[in-house]
Amino acid sequence: MRPSTRILIGGVCMLVGMFYQHIPGMQGNPAWQVPMGILFVIGIVAFYLGCLRAARLAEKAYCLSKKSDAQPSQPAAQD
Repeated sequence: MRPSTRILIGGVCMLVGMFYQHIPGMQGNPAWQVPMGILFVIGIVAFYLGCLRAARLAEKAYCLSKKSDAQPSQPAAQD
């Protein structure tokens, strides 16, 4: 799964978990507290893992670009 997708899913889960009381049909129903709390925690974890993966990919790309910049291009051998 791409990091951006994981971040998006995590953000949506966090928002739904935080604001479930404003969703019609869930207002004032204490039976939804635990499932929405679990959804909120899943959202936090997914968001964190997505950000972590994106940071790793960005660092890897940065290191590869630094390596390619550091190696001088070798001129073609002339006979």
